[in-house]
Amino acid sequence: FVDANLRSQDLGPDLLLSKFRISRAHLYRMFAAEGGVAAMVRNRRLDVAYRELVGLAAEKRSITMVANDLAFSSSSQFLRAFRARFGMTPSDAKNSNNVRSASDGRLSQLENALRRFARDQSGKGT
Repeated sequence: FVDANLRSQDLGPDLLLSKFRISRAHLYRMFAAEGGVAAMVRNRRLDVAYRELVGLAAEKRSITMVANDLAFSSSSQFLRAFRARFGMTPSDAKNSNNVRSASDGRLSQLENALRRFARDQSGKGT
C-alpha cells in the first residue's frame, strides 16, 4: 500500500490508520524498527527518487519535478533528505555516469561510505 501510494501527499500515519483500522500505538510499533512511519515513507520516496535520477529517463525530468512528484514539500527539504540518505546531492546522482540500483538505500549508503573511505585513504599517502 505504501509503495503504491508514495506519490500521494496524503500518505502518512493518518491515511494508514484509516485504511487499515489499527490503533496509532500499533502502527508506530509496526514501524519502530524503520525509525517510524514518517521516516519509512520518506526513505521509500528517496529510494524511488534515486532510481529516477540515475535511470535512463533522468535527462527528461528535472530534480524539482522528481521532488514534487514524490510529495516533498520543497526542493530544499528534498535536497537535505537526499544528502542525508545517500551522501550526495540529487544533482550528483543525476550527473553520475554509473546507473546504480537503489532498491535498498542501505546499499547506496555503503557505496558512498566506501568511496569516502577510499578517497580518505588515498589522500593519506604511504
